[in-house]
Amino acid sequence: VPLRAMAISDAAAMPQALALNVTSNHVLADEAARVFRAQGLPAAVVLTSSANAVVPKSGSEPYDVSKTAVNHLIRELAIGLGPDIRVNGIAPGFVATRMTRVTTNDPARLKATEDRIPLGRIQAPEETAALFAAWAANRRRAWACRARNLRSVRISLSAVPTTVATPSSGRTSARPGTP
Repeated sequence: VPLRAMAISDAAAMPQALALNVTSNHVLADEAARVFRAQGLPAAVVLTSSANAVVPKSGSEPYDVSKTAVNHLIRELAIGLGPDIRVNGIAPGFVATRMTRVTTNDPARLKATEDRIPLGRIQAPEETAALFAAWAANRRRAWACRARNLRSVRISLSAVPTTVATPSSGRTSARPGTP
C-alpha cells in the first residue's frame, strides 16, 4: 500500500495497514507452521518489519504502527512456534521499491533522504533479499534461551543495534551486531 494512500485522516488506512502487515503475516506463519510441523524438520519464518517501527516521524502513522505490531508478532510467534520453528524479522530502512518511487524518482527528495541515512545511500532490494536468505538458511543465528528451550527473537535494523527479546525475562536489550 503506497504511503500516500495511508494518510492518518483516512479512516480505512489503519485497518488496511494492520490487515496487510499484521493479520496476513500471522495467517502466513500459522499455515507455514502446519506444513513445517507435518514435515518434522527444523524450519525458519522470516517476516518483514521496518525501521519505521522504531523511528518516530509523522505522515505514515498507519504503516508505522502496523510495522511496530509486526515486531511484537515476531516475538509472540518465536515463543509460540519455537524451538523447532525459528522466527526472525528483518526491519530494513529505506529500500528502493515501487512504494518509494515518489522519493527515488525525485533527485532533491532522494538526496535529502540519503543525507539522513548513516550509510549515505538507500538499500537495493537485492540487499534486503540477501538478509532474508541468510536468516532463513542459518539456524546457528538463533539465540537459545533457557526458558523452555525457546529461541529468542532477533530483529535486524539497518544502521540500528540489533534488538533481542528474551522470553525468560520479557525484557529487550540492545546488542551490537549484524544478522
